Amino acid sequence: MIFREDIQVLRGIAVAMVVLYHFQTPFFGNGFLGVDVFFVISGFLMAKLYHKDAASVFLKRRLDRLFPAYAVTIFATLTTGFFLLVPVDFTQLRQQSIAGLFFASNMLYWNQNSYFDNDAFNPLLNLWSLAVEVQFYLLVPFLYPILRKRIWLLVMLFIVSMLACFTVQTISPKTSFFIMPLRIWEFLAGAWVAWLARPQPRSENNHKNWLGLMTLCALLVIPFALIVRPNATGSLAYGHPAVPALIITVLTALVLKLGLPYQFLSSIVGRALSRIGDYSYSIYLVHFPILVLVNYEPFRGTILEPADWRSTATSISLICVTAIASFYFIENKYAKAINLVQVKVAIVVVLIVYSFGLQSISYSRFTIEQKNIFAAWTDRSAYRCGKVFRILNPIETICRIGTAQGAGKILLVGNSHADSIKMTFSRDAARLGMSTYFMVANNPLIGAGPSADALIVGALEHGIDSIVFHYSNVYGRHEFAGELIKAVDLANKHGIRVFLIGPVPVYDFHVPESLYWESLGIKIPKVSLDAQFKNSEDYRRLIPVIKEMGVKTYDPSPLLCPSDGACKIAASDNSPYYFDSNHLTLTGASILSPIFHEVFSEITKDN
Repeated sequence: MIFREDIQVLRGIAVAMVVLYHFQTPFFGNGFLGVDVFFVISGFLMAKLYHKDAASVFLKRRLDRLFPAYAVTIFATLTTGFFLLVPVDFTQLRQQSIAGLFFASNMLYWNQNSYFDNDAFNPLLNLWSLAVEVQFYLLVPFLYPILRKRIWLLVMLFIVSMLACFTVQTISPKTSFFIMPLRIWEFLAGAWVAWLARPQPRSENNHKNWLGLMTLCALLVIPFALIVRPNATGSLAYGHPAVPALIITVLTALVLKLGLPYQFLSSIVGRALSRIGDYSYSIYLVHFPILVLVNYEPFRGTILEPADWRSTATSISLICVTAIASFYFIENKYAKAINLVQVKVAIVVVLIVYSFGLQSISYSRFTIEQKNIFAAWTDRSAYRCGKVFRILNPIETICRIGTAQGAGKILLVGNSHADSIKMTFSRDAARLGMSTYFMVANNPLIGAGPSADALIVGALEHGIDSIVFHYSNVYGRHEFAGELIKAVDLANKHGIRVFLIGPVPVYDFHVPESLYWESLGIKIPKVSLDAQFKNSEDYRRLIPVIKEMGVKTYDPSPLLCPSDGACKIAASDNSPYYFDSNHLTLTGASILSPIFHEVFSEITKDN
């Protein structure tokens, strides 16, 4: 394949967009679109590089190109993390490292909330896109020979993949973001150009090259004009990947088709972007773990925005030095030393053993009480109804929690606070022969979430006998009170009993983090925000109204804040009752069991 500097320019632009986005740079809020540029380039290059080689030969060449710097990045991140991280965060790094070694990072992160949610500690989050690429490479030897001879089939597959991506985006944005089959259309855009577009000569007077430059300028400018809300479920205009990704994909494909004029490629700007493109793979690999580790704070998840100019300077310096070293010494000089497949397999095995060994040593440095604190991160259930249910039942609004199928059916409704108690609630219900159902959406009766009408329709379809509401302090939202009252009224008309469990106490500090620092003898000022619930005018006004409508209400505050005034945030063995500042762990939710049993007693008494 003839070397094309315009591809290096595109790579330079793409990696610059991504890095500036991760640095939380002003005006680069859409920089994640740089990954879409990479996918189109990759689809183009694979179409040019793959001919009639055996699949094994093709895949080996791709691994020879990617694996050396990739493995070194994982090793360096593990080693650095061992010295910097508390065990709960190192455990997450270990899991990401192992998933990364099998190019399955996208599947691991798909099991979290979102690429754009920084609650989890994800120093290797950037490896998700490389996992998608490698998974696509597995298809290339089988897919490309068919599509190259049948362009009409390529167009159909492009349309099908894109429509599937857009459809899933309206249901589960993170699924359309992370799952490879839903990204194939971007790779195919590049392949189409590679097969149908003739390369443009590097002529100073070639008008098509100048059109290419104009398209490149559009590629640089349009991301600033786009309004993208990555987690905007249901929005094809503002979600991602959706229409904005399609625009970027088309522009990238056009630049590849038209080429760039010689004058631009030989200019200072063109040469600089091309040079950045040369380093783009190493830059992409190292920038994210460096940025996350430099900004690291225990229990605080993935912190990207540098705290001050020193952190910024440190991150930039380390990224530059490390990327250059990776490019010269790993990508180029020593890459051939591990060309054998057996060597790569051995490296994978060694790194897996290495990661477990470091984790074991890391935990051995802490007391049992501190280990209990760290366990708060995993002491909770899967998010809402689970991703598999969401995909297999895209239009369902209600799911069943657990396997119990009792005669009584209870629907638990609420935001993330209801989510944090659902497993304990359903367990206690099952013991009394009742089954628990749960809302798929995280915002029922709030904002754009399911309305009161939709809630009751869903309840009737599933034969729900009783509804239990549990929210954080959302009572001040003007639309919520009206929807809640409407839901109660509709439930009463259809003979459905309604109960409300009030908000739990919350805090202005991260509970596990506070407990950890206290275990080291460092006191952190702690303030309970429980008073906001008891003194909330909106809450006080609403409760008498719904009580008048027959709703039984329960206050969980006395269980977590006994009469002596000291609110409990952890058990006697230091197992936290909260996994952050306001959401209960499974251990914490068990404290509310007396209330759950009161609710169940009322239900069985009426039945």
